[in-house]
Amino acid sequence: MSGDSTDKLLTFELSAEGDSIDVHMNRQGLDDLVLYLTRLRDSSTLPAHDHLMTDSWAGTELTEEAQGTDAKLINKVNLRLWPE
Repeated sequence: MSGDSTDKLLTFELSAEGDSIDVHMNRQGLDDLVLYLTRLRDSSTLPAHDHLMTDSWAGTELTEEAQGTDAKLINKVNLRLWPE
């Protein structure tokens, strides 16, 4: 993806109450997320999917340092596109 991955911030975090998800990102994380969604949108086969994972889950798409207090870091996000 864009730039040095050590500069990127992209996390999905579950609230302490477990009823909402916060997405934290910097500009590089946003650019990468847009790329993942564009790649999914442009897939020629539906249903299509992509996995975003942290380093400890054998991925490079998500960063691992939680940004929210009392939030639970999500290590894997599945993006799924279904036919209309």
